[in-house]
Amino acid sequence: MTSPSGNGVSSYSDAVVTGKLLIRLGSRIHRLQVEVLERLSTPLSIRQYRILVRVDQGISSLSLQAEQARRQRSTVSKSADSLVRQGLLTRTEAVEDRRSVVLALTPAGLALLSEARSASEQLAVWLVQAAEISPETLAILADQLYEATEAIVDTPNVLKPNTAIMATSGSGQIDPLPTTRSQKKQRSARPVRR
Repeated sequence: MTSPSGNGVSSYSDAVVTGKLLIRLGSRIHRLQVEVLERLSTPLSIRQYRILVRVDQGISSLSLQAEQARRQRSTVSKSADSLVRQGLLTRTEAVEDRRSVVLALTPAGLALLSEARSASEQLAVWLVQAAEISPETLAILADQLYEATEAIVDTPNVLKPNTAIMATSGSGQIDPLPTTRSQKKQRSARPVRR
């Protein structure tokens, strides 16, 4: 049976297996990217790399950086400060609003960003070759994963830590486990398929 949302997941256990595979894939690719960035002439964290990329794309405001990264401004500010100390970015007050900060790449930052992009491209090529799947099939899969990622990223923080464990109602629909007493009573009255 397909879930009511029409996503093709036939059961809770299928969703768990598929979800765990996606988490595993994401974790492995993340680890590989971390390793690549750590081997640069000046090691970078993924967060630092993304800040450099966004500054190069013209996103020079700390507030916009934080918004794009979906992080607190203070978190992005700490990473930016580290890049400034390393001589990769400059940080100045905005002319129109002295409370705002403008980030800019230094020549060293631009050179390191070029090195990081090249290393990331090499990783991307290796991933495609190592997958042992035709480039066409992999491109289709990548497009579908991109769409799924965008849907997940664009979804507000629906699941709180205590509801991250999922269960399924008798209809086969996947829903969060209850967190309040009344929700728990309602939940215990419904049959749960495993």
